[in-house]
Amino acid sequence: PPTTRGHGKNAANNTSDGQCSQPRWQKGPFETGDIVFVRDRTWPGRNDPGGVARILNVHHSDEDGTKKYDVKYVIESRKEKGVKERYVSLHSDYISPTKNESGLF
Repeated sequence: PPTTRGHGKNAANNTSDGQCSQPRWQKGPFETGDIVFVRDRTWPGRNDPGGVARILNVHHSDEDGTKKYDVKYVIESRKEKGVKERYVSLHSDYISPTKNESGLF
């Protein structure tokens, strides 16, 4: 079965036989270098497609404690600054080639 990696200790629901069930939807906080999924933000007057991205920078808000992220999309050579944390979630299907347990990379 495919391996799913997560972020932190609550990345997946483990069953008694050691198998992972459906991963939980992971929300921030995220760190620089994390691979995330940015939701599409498309509504009248706004057309910002999302996708899989890497966190480049984290901006902390002193006023209300929210965060904004600068991201670079993996597939496209597109960058976006100031993405609100409510539109960002962990991309849990990502397996880093340098951290692959098979040793093939």
